[in-house]
Amino acid sequence: MNMDNYTYRAIVTRVIDGDTICCDIDLKSRLGFESVLSDQLYDLGFGFWVQAQVALAGELWYKKVRIRLFGLNAPEKNGVEKEQGLRSKDFLKSVVEGQEIFLETVKNKHDSFGRYLGIIYLQGVNINDMLVSQGYAQIKTY
Repeated sequence: MNMDNYTYRAIVTRVIDGDTICCDIDLKSRLGFESVLSDQLYDLGFGFWVQAQVALAGELWYKKVRIRLFGLNAPEKNGVEKEQGLRSKDFLKSVVEGQEIFLETVKNKHDSFGRYLGIIYLQGVNINDMLVSQGYAQIKTY
């Protein structure tokens, strides 16, 4: 994982298509609590800052966040690519929907539709790379 990126624990609540998911993100998982100072402000990403005293008090979830999988492009679910697009979506859904993942995002970076860009990992496996290697998506550079 890249040091300039932020990593979170998240739960995939919905697969929208072969390269977009919706998830609930545990913002507290961004903090390394062994080094938290109670009077310090911490950048949680997604434009959220919190004082450690508040972060330690309870849960901090960012719900229903749309994530565009970074570095790839999957076929669309409509038009001439419909059949391939639905296969790509179904494959991604079978792998990650309802699962706890690790989400790596570039701090506050999003696409033209407002979706944050991310790489998802399930049990240590880079799912973005898996989609490409198994033919469900193609590499896309931004």
